Amino acid sequence: MTNTAILAASALLVFAYLVDAVGKRFRLPSVVLLILTGMALRQVMDGVELHLRWVEPMVPIIGTLGLILIVLEGALDLTVNRAQRRLIAVSSAAALAGFVAALAIFAAMFWVGLSLAHPRQATLTSARQRSVRTWANGVVALVFAMALSGGFVAGIRAGFAYNTFPLMNGHLVPPEIFAIEPWWHNFFWNMATVQFDHRALAWLLAVAVPLLWWKLRTTDGLPSRARSGGHLLAALVAMQIALGIATLLLGVPIALAAAHQAGAVLVFAAALNVAHALR
Repeated sequence: MTNTAILAASALLVFAYLVDAVGKRFRLPSVVLLILTGMALRQVMDGVELHLRWVEPMVPIIGTLGLILIVLEGALDLTVNRAQRRLIAVSSAAALAGFVAALAIFAAMFWVGLSLAHPRQATLTSARQRSVRTWANGVVALVFAMALSGGFVAGIRAGFAYNTFPLMNGHLVPPEIFAIEPWWHNFFWNMATVQFDHRALAWLLAVAVPLLWWKLRTTDGLPSRARSGGHLLAALVAMQIALGIATLLLGVPIALAAAHQAGAVLVFAAALNVAHALR
């Protein structure tokens, strides 16, 4: 069931990419295609009497945020000047809110789906077992932060700069990391800082996930689903890091960039699966 859910999430990402590609090919707004697709799916679901009542309350939230993003995107001109700074700031804030909401809604839906498929909770009696659960929850939070930092990288196109690895143009920490004043603006608008944050989180995941995998293997009494989920998580993280490095070194080709973004969701789902198995 877990693998089916991850495959379903992958199918949704492929569907979103196809909608965007069809929209560009036939010069149709993607939002129109999504609305028409949603109306068609509603008719099909009503016809077969399939209703996901726990999902429906979440739809207006992400739909409203998406509408805000569409309006703000249409309001922006190609030329950026001082008069547009406030509008750009509002657009970025809405984009961030929409991204966080989308990840949170995905996490909630995936967690509920896992609970329906695996209603039995794990019995963790020893301190070592509970520490593995805490570590798994920490990895979920770290993957969420990683995906969020990736959103910043994509938002300001930071991937087009510092196309070297492991150093950033010969520096472990780029000297222009705090070039913008006030200092906290660097975490949102400075390509050096945004990409450095993303790389740092990637290195943390490269250490944390293998450690979690080892803890799952060496701790007795853990559910088998947690161990198998650890194998999947470790493989996906390795693939995701490799995709990220390739995307950076090759100058952000669209196919690799899209695969890297899809991989972030798969890694998040795999981390949630491990945490759920240990709940």
